[in-house]
Amino acid sequence: MSESVCGERQYGKITLVKMEKILSELRRHGATVSGDNPWDVDTGKHRIKLRGSWNQADMTLTITVTAKNWYVPCSRIWRTIDDLIHEIQEAATGEVDQAREAGARSLCGERRYGNIDKGRMDEILRDLKNHGATVVGSNPWDVDTHQHGVKLRGAWDPDSSHLTVTVTAKRIYVSCSRIWDLVDSLLRHIEGSTDAELFGSSTPSGMSLCGERHYPGISRSLMDAILQELREHGATVTGNNPWDVDLHHGIKLRGTWDQRTGVLSVIVTAKPWYVPCALIWRKLDPVAEHIASVPESELPNDERY
Repeated sequence: MSESVCGERQYGKITLVKMEKILSELRRHGATVSGDNPWDVDTGKHRIKLRGSWNQADMTLTITVTAKNWYVPCSRIWRTIDDLIHEIQEAATGEVDQAREAGARSLCGERRYGNIDKGRMDEILRDLKNHGATVVGSNPWDVDTHQHGVKLRGAWDPDSSHLTVTVTAKRIYVSCSRIWDLVDSLLRHIEGSTDAELFGSSTPSGMSLCGERHYPGISRSLMDAILQELREHGATVTGNNPWDVDLHHGIKLRGTWDQRTGVLSVIVTAKPWYVPCALIWRKLDPVAEHIASVPESELPNDERY
């Protein structure tokens, strides 16, 4: 169980308070934590399991990846862990509860977005609610995203069509840069979009909202494994080459596989107006490239999965 499938990483400046906070947040977000230094962590996502060992004397946390789904690149796992741990390393001890006292003051500065008319503002609020956020107030609006403790405040100036956003709360491990990366990508997309692009969220069958990507090196076994994993993780897959895939977050894909060349072509046939194409491809590209490099011997089979 302790052998790592992705090497190991060491993180310093982890005090007892920060170690307890890491474990608390893992449990809060659905992970199962067992043991007591070392701890075994089942994230509940993509079969990823971790082991953490903490050296109290030198305040060093060592993490190994003990299991993962075949299609998940090690680099993606480490990138996520690195971002979270580095934020905790630099955090002051009292920052854990800082968000509760922040009120309307921003923890991360503020951002201003233009070209937000009333129609766009109404659509932003509607979609926030549709995707699980709680929105209270009426200009300014307070938004609880229910994700990693992140809360926002938005103030809209109808005369200038500007929306000002501040971050009023967040978990200790969530970096401001990560929050702004997401908010920026969504709202910059809205700023530069036409009404037709915003309010028309799907295309006629066979047409793409985001161009097309081609992924080579996909064998029959890999294609079957991809479809199996999509279904196991809740996607609805219909058809048989091409396949239509509903990811149930408003994003729908179509995949066409050329058996002769081993190329899988993917298009985006539907998406929420606020999701930029770049964000979709940024999620798909590294996973598809990793899948194409997986040896046939490492593909899932009925005995192991």
